[in-house]
Amino acid sequence: ARVAERLLLAQFAPDGAAADHASELSALLARAVWPRLGVSAVMQLALNTWAHFHTFVATREQRLLRQLRHLITRLTACTDEATGTGLAPPGADLFGLGGAGVAPSDPFEREANELDLRLARDVSCCIFEHVVACLSDYHASFPNGDSMQGMLDVLAVAS
Repeated sequence: ARVAERLLLAQFAPDGAAADHASELSALLARAVWPRLGVSAVMQLALNTWAHFHTFVATREQRLLRQLRHLITRLTACTDEATGTGLAPPGADLFGLGGAGVAPSDPFEREANELDLRLARDVSCCIFEHVVACLSDYHASFPNGDSMQGMLDVLAVAS
């Protein structure tokens, strides 16, 4: 887990900006590393979303917010698609709305899908909870008011 975290966070410079090699590193991870580790596309997206959010919280780099909103939107769409096609059991989606269709008959595939969707939901919930906590104490969280609008946007997308 620590190796994956280091690889994901290597996409960012110390100030939170995307590193020059970020796109190459992301493509390399998706092509050569994640498949060998059994990391699915949904899991990759959830981990990448978390890495962006973690870096934003640590650095307050505003450029990350646009990317973060995009990643959360993709993660939600991916989860909605999986639950809508029956790849996941009812209740496994981010909103708890469930889906129609028949789950895969292979128990290993069904379990992998459930774990992927649980991770996606957990990432979304953690982001949502952190943003709500920041907004609850907005005077302390945003003394300059610089990132409050971005956090409101993240809250809207994550909810």
